[in-house]
Amino acid sequence: MKETIAPFRWRSERGAYSLSLDAGVLNQNSFTKYKMLGNGYDWEKAVAAFAGTHLLKEFALAFHRCAMDADAFEELLRGL
Repeated sequence: MKETIAPFRWRSERGAYSLSLDAGVLNQNSFTKYKMLGNGYDWEKAVAAFAGTHLLKEFALAFHRCAMDADAFEELLRGL
C-alpha cells in the first residue's frame, strides 16, 4: 500500500492510525488559482471537504486519487 498512496504515508500501530502527507509543491498551481498557499492549513481544508463518510483506508486511497488528478482537485478547491 505504501507505493499506492505516495506522497501520502499510512501508519498503524496498536489500533491507532494516521495518514500524513509530504506534499512539497503537489497541486501548488491549483492552490494558487484559488488564492491559497498550499500549506498544511489549506490541505487540512481540502481533506475535511473530501472526507465525508469514507472509512479511513478507503478515504486515504480515494483522496490520493483526487489529489493526483488536477481537475478533480481543482473541483474540490472550487467548493471551499
